[in-house]
Amino acid sequence: MVECDYHFLDTNIVLALILPNDGSKSESGKYFTKSSHEKYFSNTAFKEAKNVINNWRRVSLKIITCIKNYLTQNLINSQNVNAHFRKIKELFLKRYQDDDFPENMKKENFENVITIFFNEYDSKIKQILIDDNLSELNVISKDIRDAFKQLHNDLISFLDNLICITFVEENTKLKELIKIGIHKPDNVLINEAFVLSLFLDQIIGFITFDNGILKYNNEIINLFSSKIHVLNPIDI
Repeated sequence: MVECDYHFLDTNIVLALILPNDGSKSESGKYFTKSSHEKYFSNTAFKEAKNVINNWRRVSLKIITCIKNYLTQNLINSQNVNAHFRKIKELFLKRYQDDDFPENMKKENFENVITIFFNEYDSKIKQILIDDNLSELNVISKDIRDAFKQLHNDLISFLDNLICITFVEENTKLKELIKIGIHKPDNVLINEAFVLSLFLDQIIGFITFDNGILKYNNEIINLFSSKIHVLNPIDI
């Protein structure tokens, strides 16, 4: 693996530490603990991170609305609550087709949000269903809004550990990246990493957990004449 002293961070590296129950939290934490590389995070990546947090919030609140509607139409008791709980989750997932997930989320990310939500609120939701307690759902809605407001603050605070930069838009290699198979917003961030490599005159390690980018490492190396190397933080 090539040694890169300068790292450009994909959004998922930072979000792994910010979002609750993220499966890559441990690996991201280890990367930031042991890596002394100079780390860059762009304004574009920051906006994307904010959008992801806002998307999680909106989907979570949509689930609450779904539960409210279901509760007004069904009689639920302690004997059948588990079956109704599963049905609510299934009904919410079935509302969306493969190409029509809310907030422009990828299918995998959308389903992950749903799973995390129902796991986290398992006992609370079941008790609400049994008690037919709509007011308690309003309490959860407020808690969700407050929690995601704090996540936004956590994101801003964490940026103090990074070198945050804003790029003047330069479509240097966007078309070539699309031909490789990388689409927005990923190709925008990779292109920004290349612009940074030109500015610093250094090899840049593009750090990401995204297998959809990692698998194109050789093509990206060739496209950018070895100026950009896509790296998984686990391997650093």
